[in-house]
Amino acid sequence: MNRNLLLTLVLAGCDAMPEGDIGSESQALDGTVTLYPMAGYSGTPRTLTGTTDDLADFDNKTVSLKNNTGGIITLWSKANHTGRCQLVFPGMWIPNLAVSEMGPYRLSSVEFGRQCGLQGVDLSELTVYNETTLSLVRFRVDPDNLTGSWSDSVDPGVSSHQTFPKNAWTVRVKTQWNIWGWQQACSDHTWTTDDEIIANQWVVVEDDNTCYYSGS
Repeated sequence: MNRNLLLTLVLAGCDAMPEGDIGSESQALDGTVTLYPMAGYSGTPRTLTGTTDDLADFDNKTVSLKNNTGGIITLWSKANHTGRCQLVFPGMWIPNLAVSEMGPYRLSSVEFGRQCGLQGVDLSELTVYNETTLSLVRFRVDPDNLTGSWSDSVDPGVSSHQTFPKNAWTVRVKTQWNIWGWQQACSDHTWTTDDEIIANQWVVVEDDNTCYYSGS
C-alpha cells in the first residue's frame, strides 16, 4: 500500500469533524476529556484527566464526548489500549460516535497523546496464492471501502501479498485473472471486525472461478 493511501485511511478512520463541533479558541481547554452516555453531550458524564486503562463502570457506554485538551487522544474499543482505535484531535467534540469509526457503546479505554494508526508497523498482510494451471492473476485490497491498487501479475504457482492497516474495520479483496484480458476470477470477499484487529489473511485462486479464503 502506498504512503498516500495509508494517510488517507488514517484520516478517514479518525475524522469525526464533519458532524461535530470543533473546539476553538473561544472554548476553554481545561485538560479534560468528558464522556457522555447519550448523544448531544447528554446524561451523567464521566470526566477523565489522563490516560485511562479501563473505563470500568463506564465501559461500552460512551455515545458522545468532548476533548477539551490541547493534544490528541486515542479511543480504544478494549481495555488497556487494545482493539480498534480512533484518533480525536485537540479541542474536538463529537456529538454522536455513531458517525465516527469507533461507533457508540464501544469505548473501553482512552489514551492521552498517542497517535492512532499512524505507526508504519501497524500493518497486516493479505497473501494471494495463484494455484491456477495457466492463468495470470492479480488482486486488489480495499480497506474500509477505500480503493486500493491492483497488484502486479502473479504467475501460476506463485504467491504475492499486499498490506493493509490493522486498524481497518473491513478489508475487501478483489481478484482477476487474465483470459484474453483481465476478468473477475471470483466473487469479492470481505473480512470484518468489531473489536479485534484483522490479522494476516490469505486467498487461494484455482481454476474454474474457485477461490478459498482464510476464515471461511
